[in-house]
Amino acid sequence: MFHIFIVDDNVAQSALLLLAFKRAQPDAQVYAVSDSRLLPAYLDRKSPVVTLRDGLHPEILVLQMEMPFYSGLETLAWIRAQARFDEMFVVMLGSTDDPNERARAEVAGADAYRVAPSNSNELVSLAEGIMQQHTSLNAPVMEMKHDPVPQFSSAL
Repeated sequence: MFHIFIVDDNVAQSALLLLAFKRAQPDAQVYAVSDSRLLPAYLDRKSPVVTLRDGLHPEILVLQMEMPFYSGLETLAWIRAQARFDEMFVVMLGSTDDPNERARAEVAGADAYRVAPSNSNELVSLAEGIMQQHTSLNAPVMEMKHDPVPQFSSAL
């Protein structure tokens, strides 16, 4: 089972994004959290609403950059400080394509930065793009077979 968490204070946008991820990955369990203060409880399995089996965490976390209480960057800092979430693929959603905002997300440890679409039709493309990027980054690496390096004698 594939798990995706969306953290966005815009309830309408997160609901549409949730549906877009379900369309892009029908077998995924997709959760939306509208208050960034609640995310640690969900991830630490202390939430009465969403419970994940022990040892499970979302493979993808989508964070809105600007949120009340804890911003996406503050939330990302908490996540990256937890070794158990090292493999979590984190996507920051920003409102602009500002290179400075993109750089701040990258420095904070985001795996990707995307501009939040302005219409619902683009949300499916966004979800599909995130899934494709996650899949390509986590594809098994093929081992290359090399011929042994020839050994040369130092005596001529």
